[in-house]
Amino acid sequence: MVYLKFDKTLLINLEESLSREVLRTNRKGAYHSTTIVDCNTRKYHGLLVMPVPKLDDENHVLLSSLDETVIQHGRITVRQSWIVIRGSIMVCL
Repeated sequence: MVYLKFDKTLLINLEESLSREVLRTNRKGAYHSTTIVDCNTRKYHGLLVMPVPKLDDENHVLLSSLDETVIQHGRITVRQSWIVIRGSIMVCL
C-alpha cells in the first residue's frame, strides 16, 4: 500500500494546499484528481472521472465526492471518506 503524507502546516494553509494536486490513474482512462485537501477546484476534479464512449469522446465526472454520516448511540459523526483506489490510500496528518 502506498501512503501520501503531508505536513499539517501545509494542509491548513489554503493558499499552498489548494495549488497542490493529487492524480491517480489506471490503464483504462479513468482517474481520480483533486487537491491535497480534497477540495475540487477544477471542473475535471473528482473521485471517479472516466470516458463514456457511448456518450462522446470526453471525460465525465461520475463521482465528485463521498461523505459519510455515522449515527451511533444517538451521536452523529460526519466524516469525509478516505480516498482509497486499488490498494493506495491518501492520508493527511
